[in-house]
Amino acid sequence: MKHLSLRRARTARSLFAVAALSLAVPAGASADIAITSFKAGPVPTYNHVSGLGLTSGAPFGNSFDSTCAYGVPGVPSATEGAIDATGPDAPLNLATQAGANSDYCVAFRLGREDAAVGQDLNTTLVELPVGTLAEIDNAAKCTVEEFARESTALTNCPTASQVGTATAKLQVATGALTRVTQDTPGRIFALSTPADKAALLGVALVGSSPAGTAETKFLITVSQQGSPTVGLLNQTDSLNRVLAQSANAPIAIWANALRFWGKASEHSHVGNRGGAPTTPAANFFRLGTTCQTPQVTKLTVNPYTGTNPVTGAPYTGTTNPTNSASTPYNLTGCEKLPFNPTFAASISGETEPGGHPALSIKITSPEGDQDLGATKITLPQGIATDLTRIQNACPQATFEADNCTDVTNIGTVKATLSGINPDVVTGIVHMVKVEGQTLPALGFDFNGRLPLRIAGVSTIDASSRIVNTFVNLPSIPQRSLSVDLVGGAKGILQLPNTTRCTASAYDAVLTSQNGVAKSFSIPKLCGEQFTARLQNADTRRPALFFGGAAPTGKRVQSIRLSFPPGLTVNRNRTRSGITVKNLSSGVEGETSRARLSSKTLRFTLPKGGSNGLTIITRTRTLGASARFADRETATTLDARVVYTDGSKATVKVPIVRQTS
Repeated sequence: MKHLSLRRARTARSLFAVAALSLAVPAGASADIAITSFKAGPVPTYNHVSGLGLTSGAPFGNSFDSTCAYGVPGVPSATEGAIDATGPDAPLNLATQAGANSDYCVAFRLGREDAAVGQDLNTTLVELPVGTLAEIDNAAKCTVEEFARESTALTNCPTASQVGTATAKLQVATGALTRVTQDTPGRIFALSTPADKAALLGVALVGSSPAGTAETKFLITVSQQGSPTVGLLNQTDSLNRVLAQSANAPIAIWANALRFWGKASEHSHVGNRGGAPTTPAANFFRLGTTCQTPQVTKLTVNPYTGTNPVTGAPYTGTTNPTNSASTPYNLTGCEKLPFNPTFAASISGETEPGGHPALSIKITSPEGDQDLGATKITLPQGIATDLTRIQNACPQATFEADNCTDVTNIGTVKATLSGINPDVVTGIVHMVKVEGQTLPALGFDFNGRLPLRIAGVSTIDASSRIVNTFVNLPSIPQRSLSVDLVGGAKGILQLPNTTRCTASAYDAVLTSQNGVAKSFSIPKLCGEQFTARLQNADTRRPALFFGGAAPTGKRVQSIRLSFPPGLTVNRNRTRSGITVKNLSSGVEGETSRARLSSKTLRFTLPKGGSNGLTIITRTRTLGASARFADRETATTLDARVVYTDGSKATVKVPIVRQTS
């Protein structure tokens, strides 16, 4: 049978066609393949100068990675009776320090498959626990061309691009009734990353000697389903079915063990072409940082389809894939991990009364921190939603299916992950209608190589403040998260139709995957909020009502009012005709009043000052010219304010005219 190359396999079958954890297998497949043993988890380092999991003979000597294996190596045999010499599996010696760069082992053994009758493995799907992540973009890369188009060609990848080892037990059908088994070592390389996938890995199984002249290769496509509860998915390409050293005889992969390397410094090795030892370009595999939930790795295997490679007859049997799950384990040492996030928030754009402001929120987390598990962000008082603009929210089921329309797009989101380029995890913020909730929630729809859709909940608290909450966030090594909601014509936030500002804050509680909470409060400060109203403005004897508040945290020591042309102060009414009231609670003493000129009044408040005040003039205190009384255009007065901290401000205050 002619050898099936990587190129042919990639054109004949989709590299990655996953709708769930089950893969569709065409009718006419072989009988189901039983998974007799499966184990996965973080393990201590195994390092050998060959960079292989199994070696024999010169120049590397004899070695077998028994800490990540499917059993004791078998003895190759040409007889049917000695086909399975593999000993019992030993449980993994787990290295479970949370957040660590650690080797990770995935090893499985199948039932007694027979290449001669077509009971051989076609594809596998491994779902890693949420939180585990390879530092994909830090690794050196090998191109697909270097890895080799023809799967029997010797791999030409840079030594530094190796990120793991492999050991496979192959059953080779040398005839209609004869079988041999062979434990075959291999290397795992980081390949150039596809634009729409998290990563692409290449596994090269060498021949019968560690520096053999031929290799059998397959690809592993790393992807993500878009769910916060699903980890990375490792999908193998259609596995090769012939072995060049055995005269193109059909093979069946009977067992497989893959070790993904963690710390680069612990894996010094030489490449296929010899030379001085080197290490990977960077650390590769990283564990999550949650010790609260068990870690489970899942395996799905699918039998081969088509015709028997020996007899040419169609395969028969059921078509269901076989699923399995590893024994759960828990990460440890989360108490050793720091959690020091930062939080920032602000509005911009239409910040005038009634405007639709843009909102920016940014969360950062240093390298080595616990992963973020939940957020609760409360907006300041006065920031509300525009009820007419939130009616087109995307239903949650539609959002989870990634089918929201542009009309629900209200902003952008961007996250930076360890080992992932920033542009990989940009996305859109949608309004999402959550069942049972009045307000639409924020839904983050990340695109690119790591698709992810996360919806929160939006509520109103007892102080009429908007509260956005996200819980059960996926454990990912997030270094920064930036959320920018648009303002203006598409903005859903709105400020009140008043110049009166209520001092408040952007409050946030950020919680780690292990329940460590950090609180933040960024004050939303108010500036000067003075108003002026002229009663009986169309007469010669108007009355002035002036009042308001100083900026948040400041107190007025003195204030000087300067009136516009046409408005004057009666000298004899300076004290008896003016009332000063509504000083801050606890302020005691008399406020002095002074007429500096016919157009200027000054008020000096008691020692310690006041944040707010009200000034009222009685009839005949002010006089207006006939022209001023008849005017209809707007005018202002100047308020020169001196604060108790020594700072000063001049505020032009519009005069609201009320006619008699």
